[in-house]
Amino acid sequence: MSFKVSGLGGAFIYANDPEGLGKWYAEVLGLVPDNPSEPIYYIEYKFLERDSPQTKASVSWAILKAKEKFERTHPAFIINYRVKSMDEFIKHLDSLGIEYKEVQEYPEGKFTLIKDPENNSLEIWEPSEKFMS
Repeated sequence: MSFKVSGLGGAFIYANDPEGLGKWYAEVLGLVPDNPSEPIYYIEYKFLERDSPQTKASVSWAILKAKEKFERTHPAFIINYRVKSMDEFIKHLDSLGIEYKEVQEYPEGKFTLIKDPENNSLEIWEPSEKFMS
């Protein structure tokens, strides 16, 4: 089927203050842009396709300047960020004074929610060993 989606191309966050939001993501999540001198806060994750290991692919993550100033009252999306250790990540959030929802545990792993300075909800996930096997 050539018309189906073959993967996620990227996550693009439109921000009123992209520079400030980029600094927050660097400090809190450790997301540092591939090229800090570029005017766009951009990271590209490269990998090989699962179904075609000889085929290169990538997923982009970027913060872009919003064309119009906007206010968020309800999240229109959520991005899930994977961490290796929820306990260590929670200690990091505590050290920065960032609030988070109570960690919930499911067969897929541990989950919590935080908000960035522009009120976007972020899901933090530590995958379970069972889920990853």
